[in-house]
Amino acid sequence: MRLAQTPQGSVRTRLVEALTAFGPGVPTDEAAALEQAGHRVVTVDGDPENIKITCAADFEVVRRGLEGPVDLRVGSGFDIHRIDASRPLVLGGVRFENEPGLAGHSDADVLLHAAMDAVLGAAGEGDIGRLFPPDDDRWAGADSYVLAETVSRKINGAGFYVVNLDLTLLAERPKIGPRSGEIRARVAAAFGIDPGRVGLKATTLEKLGSLGRHEGIACQAVALLSRGGP
Repeated sequence: MRLAQTPQGSVRTRLVEALTAFGPGVPTDEAAALEQAGHRVVTVDGDPENIKITCAADFEVVRRGLEGPVDLRVGSGFDIHRIDASRPLVLGGVRFENEPGLAGHSDADVLLHAAMDAVLGAAGEGDIGRLFPPDDDRWAGADSYVLAETVSRKINGAGFYVVNLDLTLLAERPKIGPRSGEIRARVAAAFGIDPGRVGLKATTLEKLGSLGRHEGIACQAVALLSRGGP
């Protein structure tokens, strides 16, 4: 028993004669018609991966083969900052007016900081404390959106691309629902992905603990990265 593959070759006149003279029914392939006509069919070794593209499903099989093995990495991040009413509040690259800000060496964007740590962790590239040391004056008051762009370039240079981010803000205030779309768009732009690949949720602490007393804001983040292409 053999598995026949394309192409099958024959002298054209012999093949036409064999197909014309074939009995009732339809030959399974050219070789069957040639054999019935008395011609000797010779086989050569083939390759199971040499797939003939006939329909869309065949194309998908070939495409998956060309993509090679999938390399996915998951990273988690967490950040927390205490309230500092003397500073503006920035979350996900979006400024919230009339809200107390957060203490920190940069702009203390707790949401982007957690996202960056998740991305760096998934890529095995450390954390933002190593990349942007808090004792380095270059990062004093830095825009975390710019830092996130730097992180994105770093992991891209290592062959990784962000597939999606899932962010959970832990805070009594502010309400982020009305500005959720704006935040997701900014986070997505920083990491070079579509906003639809950024999940954003918020939950209160039910007045429990320091976060429940609004002494600070925290964020948890999960990132999925792929290696080899966006």
